[in-house]
Amino acid sequence: MRSEKLILKVMRAEVSGITENIPPSHGAPHLFKVSEIAGYLARVLEVKPFLPCVAGLLHDLRFYNEEERRMRKIKISEKHAAKKSAGEILDETRDITPEEKRAVLDAIEHHSELPQGNEAPLLLKVLRDADRLSRQGYGGVHSLLSANQFYGVPFYLAGGEILWDPARPLLANENIKSCVDDIHACLGWFQIMETVPGKLLFSIMARVNIRFLEYIYQRVRTAKPEQNFYPLYLKRLEAILLGQEKTRKLMADTEVNPVYYEHLVSKTEDPKLL
Repeated sequence: MRSEKLILKVMRAEVSGITENIPPSHGAPHLFKVSEIAGYLARVLEVKPFLPCVAGLLHDLRFYNEEERRMRKIKISEKHAAKKSAGEILDETRDITPEEKRAVLDAIEHHSELPQGNEAPLLLKVLRDADRLSRQGYGGVHSLLSANQFYGVPFYLAGGEILWDPARPLLANENIKSCVDDIHACLGWFQIMETVPGKLLFSIMARVNIRFLEYIYQRVRTAKPEQNFYPLYLKRLEAILLGQEKTRKLMADTEVNPVYYEHLVSKTEDPKLL
């Protein structure tokens, strides 16, 4: 009988090693968080969390982020490369059946597409929602700042809006030209998510994104200089994420009851910490 916990533990260790050159926005911190959220969504939906967790761990393993490069017309260095693909890791993993491998790779292939009706496999829905939810909260904002540092994505466009009416967000993957646009796209994802638990978790985590935009708005409105802006917030966010590490490890290593998971997320994603 296979040990799914052991498979996930070994896979997490390998993913950590092969993504060492990838920025946090698509590297191990992002992959671990998506896997964690996927496990939560699966448990609430009363399906086995193993394949959603596997798909979350592997979903962004490609040589460089073609999607982000295409959307923002920016140059992404090939040094930000995973050393193995999702398919290669699955081929090397014992006790993963061919049917499971096909299901995971199919979900990975289509997870960035906008939902089309309600016909998608449940694994794809869970992975898609988990990926979108991972862009909420402290880890999500940290990954956006990292995208600015590593990929040269502008944080906000001069003269552009920073605070928007929450009922008028961007749709995901449309017209994203800056980190602020990406945050508003994150806030818009919940409108097209198809899982009730996804919306519940969104309501907890999105408060951090809104609070962060308010900070940015105040800084721009008072015409304070940009000097040392990003390092200041990156350092602050990294300190918060470090403080969350013990809790997030608990979530990853144990099958946390969904209600308790929501309690832990509420506690670790408290916008007052910012």
